[in-house]
Amino acid sequence: MGKKLERDLGLPSVMAISIGAMVGSGIFILPGEAMKFAGPAVVLAYLLAAVLVLPAALSKSEMATAMPESGGTYLYVERGMGPLLGTVAGVGTWFSLAFKGGLALVGGAPYLVYFLDLPVKP
Repeated sequence: MGKKLERDLGLPSVMAISIGAMVGSGIFILPGEAMKFAGPAVVLAYLLAAVLVLPAALSKSEMATAMPESGGTYLYVERGMGPLLGTVAGVGTWFSLAFKGGLALVGGAPYLVYFLDLPVKP
């Protein structure tokens, strides 16, 4: 904890990482599914989702500014609610990121099949 963090990333790098983390591979899969259920109202649904997630994003940015240390979600929850809940939040974040990678591969497979003209066995 005594080592100071190096601030090597500029605004473009941070924005690219943040957008990639938020959008992920879901942008290729979910809009079609959402369009089946909501039709043209899907635009309103996405706007509503953005409005609902905005307070959480702003809160996390405030915590990152107030506590400029490595640790992310674990650190914020641990400082506010104790080490047990901090550990639960940290492990939960780890699992969500692990599953996100797997789901990105599953979601990306149909695109590989389509663009690379790979044979598919049913």
